[in-house]
Amino acid sequence: MVKIDLDAHSLADLKELQKDLDLAIDRAEKRERKEALEKLEEQARDMGFTLSELLSMKEGGGRKTGKPRAPAEPKYRHPEDPSITWTGRGRKPNWIKEGLEKGQPIEDFLIA
Repeated sequence: MVKIDLDAHSLADLKELQKDLDLAIDRAEKRERKEALEKLEEQARDMGFTLSELLSMKEGGGRKTGKPRAPAEPKYRHPEDPSITWTGRGRKPNWIKEGLEKGQPIEDFLIA
């Protein structure tokens, strides 16, 4: 590591040095990211894959069929505000949870 007597420099010199260091750090990070990417691509190739194939499997949980899924129709409606609905997929909304905690059956929220 290079030792520099920073106290011996003017404020303008230190700011210029800081700017040069920021640029050097950016270049070094880009270089190291590129080297890491090249190593990972080579490892994936050695295993018979492309890196993009492996990454898409991680994100999507498997290969995609290419056919998008249609949005689900609402199945449940808020009892006091009919504009608030829930499809029955994903996390239960608070108004459903509160109703269930009060003893209401989930069928009470079904859209007729």
